[in-house]
Amino acid sequence: MDAQTKGPSQVVTELTNLVDENHRSFVPSLVQTYLRHVDEADLAVRDSAHVAQMLAHHLKIAANRKQDELVVSILPPDSGDWQPHNRTVIQVVTDDSRFIVDTISMTLTGLGWSILQVLHPQYHVTRDESGALQSVAANSVGVSTMSEPKAGE
Repeated sequence: MDAQTKGPSQVVTELTNLVDENHRSFVPSLVQTYLRHVDEADLAVRDSAHVAQMLAHHLKIAANRKQDELVVSILPPDSGDWQPHNRTVIQVVTDDSRFIVDTISMTLTGLGWSILQVLHPQYHVTRDESGALQSVAANSVGVSTMSEPKAGE
């Protein structure tokens, strides 16, 4: 691995430098859970700064959310320095519900989009009365991930 792809520990360092001071304490748990099931080979080809920027954006949209509110960010190709070229990135923050990943995936494929990768980190969070994020911890049920099936699978 070169200096840009040192893995999760480098992502923690990069992300810590990007987030508000009041969110820094939960960066290690955030990164560990977010990347738990990402294959090391997949992570090795990504610039750790870009991965940290992706997580920082997801944290930014999650930072203030009312209970039961759905927050969706759709970033068209090349809308950010961290974003993979020719890829749209969709980030969702919501309360966990049954079949949420399947429903979103089926909707996107029904619209003709192909899905390269889905990361589904689950967290226990606490928020204040206004919905501001106060803490983040890994959910004990873990994380599931899916990748687009290869032709013939």
